[in-house]
Amino acid sequence: MKKSIKILIAILICLLIVAVAVTVVCLTVLKKPDDGPTDDGPDKKKIVVFHGTANTSVMQGTFFDCFNGVTAFDGYGTDFTSEVKASGDVNTSVVGEYTVTYSVENGNGELQKTDRVVSVTENPAIGYVKPTPLYSVSEGTYNIAKGCAAMLSHTSGDVKYAVDGDMSTRIESTHGVDSVQFTVDLGAVLSVEQIKIFWEAAYAESFSVRYSDDGAEWKEYDSISDQNLEAYSPNVFLNEFDNVGFKARYVRLDMSKRHTAYGYSIWEFQIFGKVGTVIPKEEYPDLFDAEKEDSPDWAVEDLQVLNVALGSVKKVDSVRIAFDDYLTPKSYRLLY
Repeated sequence: MKKSIKILIAILICLLIVAVAVTVVCLTVLKKPDDGPTDDGPDKKKIVVFHGTANTSVMQGTFFDCFNGVTAFDGYGTDFTSEVKASGDVNTSVVGEYTVTYSVENGNGELQKTDRVVSVTENPAIGYVKPTPLYSVSEGTYNIAKGCAAMLSHTSGDVKYAVDGDMSTRIESTHGVDSVQFTVDLGAVLSVEQIKIFWEAAYAESFSVRYSDDGAEWKEYDSISDQNLEAYSPNVFLNEFDNVGFKARYVRLDMSKRHTAYGYSIWEFQIFGKVGTVIPKEEYPDLFDAEKEDSPDWAVEDLQVLNVALGSVKKVDSVRIAFDDYLTPKSYRLLY
């Protein structure tokens, strides 16, 4: 009898264990996923995640594209990037912090938003005034960009190599970035007659040339789209703009499409005019070679002339001329 009772109890225990196991399995199968749609709430996998909206900084006077690099996807991999909207202004001409708000409606019909702080940092080239007066040549034009202040929005190199007059040096922008701006400060509002851009093989297929008097308000001079350049010389590709005819202090190259997987590479960015703010050695060689023993200046006593253009009729209160020791003339005249 006792043996029968023990067998019955064992059977009941086994049945209880089986019942519990079946119950657990059923609950697991019937349980709804945490990130899926429920009767009580939205589908969590339809929530959109923004990418490329981290806080950033841009240099004063450069172009800022608030959509560059910004994407949006939900948990199902649906791309909402084209539906993203942005609100808020970023005034790159004024130093400060600005907030851009991105928004998009997700698959649940909910409006999602995220904020991005854009810091506009001071650009030392803007507002920089070169020493006056302006130096001119009596005939023809020369490269008035040579030696001027310049800036490149995306680079870790020295931008002076694009305006140093040396075709063996170059600047290169950050690899993989399409939207890049290169700006030259001519030092004053000057007449521009011609522009030459000497690229390396990593040239811009699409870009525009813009100009400004103050570095804040810009006008477009010309734009190029999807160009395929032939080599001007070995590893040199040229874009040339003749009869330009505008006046500006700042000239900017807005590049938007790369020809290679790298960045943009520029040997020389040349701007030609009759009057500039930097003395061009090629136009006034006698001002720079007198320290050499074989300089013809030591043997020639002919009259040498330096013309100075003030740009308009102005009242002159004083004139100061600073000579280096080896350039001090025995006599000279000051005419106007």
